[in-house]
Amino acid sequence: MPQWRADQLSPPSPAVTEKAADFRLGGFVRTHLANHNALWKDSKRDAAQGRLLGCLGALLGVVPTLFAIGAFVNGRVAVGLLLVIPLAVVIGVAVSRNRQRSQQGPRPYEVVYEFEHGFACPSPDGAFAFRWDAITSIHQAVTRHFYNGAYTGTSHVYTIATGDGGKIVVSGRSLDQGRKQSEFSMATVLMDQVSERMLTAAAATVNAGKEVRFDELAIGVGGIAHATDSVPWSRVTGLTAKNGTVIIQVDGRNWWTRQVQLVPNFPVFWALSQQLSATSKNER
Repeated sequence: MPQWRADQLSPPSPAVTEKAADFRLGGFVRTHLANHNALWKDSKRDAAQGRLLGCLGALLGVVPTLFAIGAFVNGRVAVGLLLVIPLAVVIGVAVSRNRQRSQQGPRPYEVVYEFEHGFACPSPDGAFAFRWDAITSIHQAVTRHFYNGAYTGTSHVYTIATGDGGKIVVSGRSLDQGRKQSEFSMATVLMDQVSERMLTAAAATVNAGKEVRFDELAIGVGGIAHATDSVPWSRVTGLTAKNGTVIIQVDGRNWWTRQVQLVPNFPVFWALSQQLSATSKNER
């Protein structure tokens, strides 16, 4: 995702503002750079156009260049210069297109608007809106990237669902490449506004003697269970999350394994299970 300037991040459109008011999202907070699939057709179209122009550029640039090299080698300088013209045109068009793109700012499918009580995204029908307190699950896929052993950034994909069937995918990437430094701010917002809220509610449920479900897993003060087995926390000997995989060990053996992205509300599950496991160990 390009690193747009702050003055290129426009405020919400009237359609977005109206939808935010309908959902009682409160005041506008800020614009975030984040891809979303509410306008996936537009995103796919722009990507396809980019690939097509790239292929045409390669065809119109490489072929004449090869002939031009041959002409220069054979002493036909005038012909070689003539053949270089298409390459110059292709380069000029590419530079002009990139400059125009950078001046236009982000596309509607590259921005998410944060409000006090939720967020909104442009959509084909105007806008989609989501309240923080209506979000029931977030599946996250967070991947750290390295080049020659050096960390270069992290990609984020969040699949967000609400209790009434609403669903949207928000994604982006943080960069750590020399002078190119950027943070995917929506990740922090989702953690602060959704995960922390869910964790508070989940902790209250557990303290009331009830279980909290995370898809096939259920955890409570007494232990952890899935469809075919349940164990007390005293038997849980390992809780690890590494390379995108969660592993729960019981009596020293792997008892349950899943990819992080398949665990709903993973930050809540992870914090709660770690806390309950630690409490059990301290009580021994």
